[in-house]
Amino acid sequence: MTPSPTALALVAAAALAVCALALRVALPALRRRGVLDVPGSRSLHERPTVRGGGVGLLVAVPVVVLLTRVVAPDVLDAAGRWPVVLLAGPFVLGLLGLFDDLRSVSVTVRMAAQVAVGLVVGVALVQATGSAWAWVPVVTVLVVALVNATNFMDGANGLVAGHAVVTGGWYAVLAAHAAVPSAAVASAAVAGAALGFLPVNLPVAKAFLGDVGSYLLGASWAVLAAWLAASGASLVAVLAPLLVLLTDTGATMLRRAMAGDRITTAHRLHVYQRLVRGGWSHARVTATVVAATATLCALSLPSVLHAPATVRLPAIAVGVLLCLAYLGTTAVVGGGARWRASREAP
Repeated sequence: MTPSPTALALVAAAALAVCALALRVALPALRRRGVLDVPGSRSLHERPTVRGGGVGLLVAVPVVVLLTRVVAPDVLDAAGRWPVVLLAGPFVLGLLGLFDDLRSVSVTVRMAAQVAVGLVVGVALVQATGSAWAWVPVVTVLVVALVNATNFMDGANGLVAGHAVVTGGWYAVLAAHAAVPSAAVASAAVAGAALGFLPVNLPVAKAFLGDVGSYLLGASWAVLAAWLAASGASLVAVLAPLLVLLTDTGATMLRRAMAGDRITTAHRLHVYQRLVRGGWSHARVTATVVAATATLCALSLPSVLHAPATVRLPAIAVGVLLCLAYLGTTAVVGGGARWRASREAP
């Protein structure tokens, strides 16, 4: 049974509450352990801040999904155990991120874990949806790409969490429309948990998501995007909320590679980072990314509703122009936001 809008709103509200409660316990504990993000070459903050606040999401999302399973079992898919494996993938990578926040994990181990989870989730997707085996490498690439893109974009207060509220909400709508109840519930839970985290991260950051949060969210987008696309949802609509993250990350990595930089080293050259360095507040940058993401989702509605090509194609074209406009914002903000100024700044 496809969950109603009211049911999904209740799921999101429950996730918000659980996340807020989990943070009240976790943040003091993390501070006592000295789990702090110390400003470095990639940072936009100026003082040590608690890292690992994404543990609130790591607790809230599975708790609420399991609670939904108990309270309303008819709302979730009856496709055997494979949806459970799909939903477990982001949780496993979230745990990896938490361990990295606490003790540090080598790049090799993190990458191997991302690939392994991607392969397992890919197989689960094929089994759950009856899709072609070609989805396995696609899902693996998505997991690696979106986990790292989300991690790279997690540098301005509220940006990744604010993006998650919009993306989770949009995926809940798409999943309900495509009749994929488990994905709808999981998406609503992610959106609600992200909203529960925002008060400790914006406008002044008392805590950061850390790798636990960015890994969980990036893996969630990979799993949900593939699940929805394999279930028949519009590919344009599935990709829409991810475009700002992928555009910023992809363009920055390409430009750094062309300049001869080692793309694995820390930097402050992402568009959002340069906007902050150019004088924009964290809140303004976050509002820009969130608004652009919401607009891209709205522009994909004609594809969801199977509108004529004369409507769909212009909407897609506007979305492409919006992504290009986002890349171009640094040119009008100020000298400090320019590429050369950001490269040369200490």
